[in-house]
Amino acid sequence: MIKFLILRLLYRIISIIRIDRSSKDKGKGEGILVYIRNTISVINGTEEYCDNIDYAWVKVTGRNKEPVNVGVFYRPPDSTEEHLKFLLKYLIKYKASKTIIMGDFNYGERLERK
Repeated sequence: MIKFLILRLLYRIISIIRIDRSSKDKGKGEGILVYIRNTISVINGTEEYCDNIDYAWVKVTGRNKEPVNVGVFYRPPDSTEEHLKFLLKYLIKYKASKTIIMGDFNYGERLERK
């Protein structure tokens, strides 16, 4: 009962952008959640989906403020070079004077394998 009440309260103060991975080879739990306070205006800019890169782009807007693009990414260690090209394409596409990029790119493991 307490868990239900907490979830109800959260849904009143936050919005959620949820992007589930579309790959049939992966198991449950893959995807990205972006939590946004309801008092912040955002536009979901996520367009194309990739089978092995999880990402979301949101544009945060405010009164008399320059918009800020926020990118949230997860790149699994088993990503291919094509997946990396997809990721770089969208990093370049959404580049703006105010851009925040965060996530897990798993480059450490890639370097260790060489």
